[in-house]
Amino acid sequence: MSSPTPLPDRRRKINFYSNGVLDSSAIETEDGATFFEADGTEVDLNEIDEILSKRVSKWRLAIKFAKLIAKYGKKAWNYIYCVGTSAMRKCGDEYLGCSASGIPPWKCVEGIVCVGAAAKGC
Repeated sequence: MSSPTPLPDRRRKINFYSNGVLDSSAIETEDGATFFEADGTEVDLNEIDEILSKRVSKWRLAIKFAKLIAKYGKKAWNYIYCVGTSAMRKCGDEYLGCSASGIPPWKCVEGIVCVGAAAKGC
């Protein structure tokens, strides 16, 4: 996974890689993010969880980000950008657990403890 990259229009993009090969990407939108397959095909995040979970394991990380961004929008992007993608990759399950309970990433004690110093100031 790459760190969020600023685009010319001031939105941000995250690329997800598997063994150095681009698998998918996410581009910030006004209300969250749009996710794309490596070939540029848009991923429908409204698919039910069972369908999303059947995707190849390389999509698991992207799906975690998608769920947080879909639920919390721009604030989630800002938080992910602040703590860094490697911290979020390490602690994604903690953040998803909080999200399932209605707790946003920036207030998720389990996630903040997991990422440690990376969360300071976020």
